Amino acid sequence: MLTAGFVIVQMGTSDADIAFLALVMKEEDNLGKALPIDSLIALSTLRLYRRLNRQELARFIQKSEDGAGRVLEALVELGLIQSHGGGRARSYTMSPRTYRILGQPAEYTRQVGFDLLQQEQLVVNYARQHGQIRRKDVVELCRLSPDQAYRLLKRLVKKGRLCARGTRKGAFYTPG
Repeated sequence: MLTAGFVIVQMGTSDADIAFLALVMKEEDNLGKALPIDSLIALSTLRLYRRLNRQELARFIQKSEDGAGRVLEALVELGLIQSHGGGRARSYTMSPRTYRILGQPAEYTRQVGFDLLQQEQLVVNYARQHGQIRRKDVVELCRLSPDQAYRLLKRLVKKGRLCARGTRKGAFYTPG
């Protein structure tokens, strides 16, 4: 709404995220320039969703996956976020430093700790629901690289929660 040359902005009813604003201002002071809008969107989205991959961020910033990857890698270089996994399975979370600046140091540890437990539970539940699970299913389900999926399956077999069947490309896992 324009009134006498002024723009009146109606504020939302939600509280401002002062900690997030302080983080942004601190980083901009360190850089000596403003963070690009795509970086701000990425940080804000990670704050909300906790974990993203390139494909997901591309939708939020309305750029290509390569463009989203450049934004994410720039934030990794700044130490604001960190990557997990590799290739198309690579995902990103806020870094421990970022959680510390936001006044939530335990959130990082909680998130990383839950991720491993959640992945194990997802895999075991999938195997129970479908009777079996393959490494490619784990890659898709948990957004892991094939090597990470293999290690997760191997760990679950060692714990007795899954049983390995078959070999090589024909391998699959059933509930333990």
